[in-house]
Amino acid sequence: MTSETIRKATGTTAGGNTAGRRTPAVDEPEDGVDVGRVKSALEALLLVSLEPLSPRRAATVLGLTEAQARTCLRLLKDDFARREGGLDVIEIGGGYRLVSRPEFDEFVARLD
Repeated sequence: MTSETIRKATGTTAGGNTAGRRTPAVDEPEDGVDVGRVKSALEALLLVSLEPLSPRRAATVLGLTEAQARTCLRLLKDDFARREGGLDVIEIGGGYRLVSRPEFDEFVARLD
């Protein structure tokens, strides 16, 4: 993954400034990949994607191998499973989606 790709995906400037935001914690790199940055970029992609994000599409967008993208998507899914909150990452239709947790369906339904 090039630094330019990371900057575009995560909204950082060439100096690494995230416009006042804290830089995400970095997990152990896998094959030279900044896993923390990639997971943050994937989270952003999942938020705006209108269809399930496949590992292949994520790899293309982020400049990763498909195996690296798949691993980072699984790590992100595990992160969401461990934390308390209203969102979850699920595997569906050959890809991944960012969804609201079922226990909040009654509130989400009130938006309609």
